[in-house]
Amino acid sequence: MLINIRNKKNSIFLIYYSLISVCMTFPGLFDLANRIEPWVFGLPFSMFYLFLCVALLCAGLCIQFFIESKLGELDIEVTPKDNSNVSGGEES
Repeated sequence: MLINIRNKKNSIFLIYYSLISVCMTFPGLFDLANRIEPWVFGLPFSMFYLFLCVALLCAGLCIQFFIESKLGELDIEVTPKDNSNVSGGEES
């Protein structure tokens, strides 16, 4: 059951990131947004469109991080660095 949830989650995020990337780069969709008018928040529409796509990608990464942290899938175990082999700073 848990493996099925992980596969569905990964598939959903893959599709989400792919759609946003296609919207940013595919010429047919970008040509619709590639115009100066109207101005949105003081930016030409083409710049706003690209910033919006980048913000959606960032939001997706934040949501994916939150979901994976709740499911316990993050690998955040950090081992301390062993400084016993460092030759600098030792007196002979």
